[in-house]
Amino acid sequence: MHQLPSYSNHASVVNTDRKTSPAITLFAPKDTGSINVVDHEKQLSSTPKGWLDRAVISMSTWKTLFLGLITIPGFVGLLILGLKYENQCPVQPLINTFVIVYGCGCFVQGIVVFIGFITANYMKRSHSPSPNARCLIIAVLIGKLVYILFSVVWWVVGQVWVFRAIANGFQSNDPNQTTTYCNSTLFWNSVVLITVTYVILLIVIVVCGGRFIIKRYKMNQEAAPTINEHS
Repeated sequence: MHQLPSYSNHASVVNTDRKTSPAITLFAPKDTGSINVVDHEKQLSSTPKGWLDRAVISMSTWKTLFLGLITIPGFVGLLILGLKYENQCPVQPLINTFVIVYGCGCFVQGIVVFIGFITANYMKRSHSPSPNARCLIIAVLIGKLVYILFSVVWWVVGQVWVFRAIANGFQSNDPNQTTTYCNSTLFWNSVVLITVTYVILLIVIVVCGGRFIIKRYKMNQEAAPTINEHS
């Protein structure tokens, strides 16, 4: 009489275990896969946003504003130089064009940087910035890249004109010798402009190269303890 209830209780326990154990084994791999998929999607979606956020932080500094403002004196000086000595370099008349266009490029760069500075500060202070602000930041970055490419090409073209004037026998003493004359102020300021650009490019290469080497060194130092632990 007492064995039947115990047998039924035992059967119910066995049936309960049979019902629950398959559910546990099926649930575990399904959940693991879903977590991996979600993590992978988060990584993909966060990559461009993080890159853009770093650009916003970089453009929101006062250093960026300073770099934008110093282009204004450069623009004014080069524009006055090119217009004041117009038609006073017959040995190579395009030197005037080189100086004027270079100055206008500096002015455009200053405007682009200033717009980027204002937009970046708005995005930093706003909890939910407008999507148009992100588009404007991307446009600023594209504008800076276009300016850099244009300035490098224009700088190379300017060197061709300046060195061609030297090859044609440049002199600044006798304006009547139109085949070789070029105003000394215009010519030598063009040479200074080219030289300063060389110095700036050299500084940029050294700084970027140094940062890359330091970054790689730190990565190797951080990876070294992990390798030693596994070995």
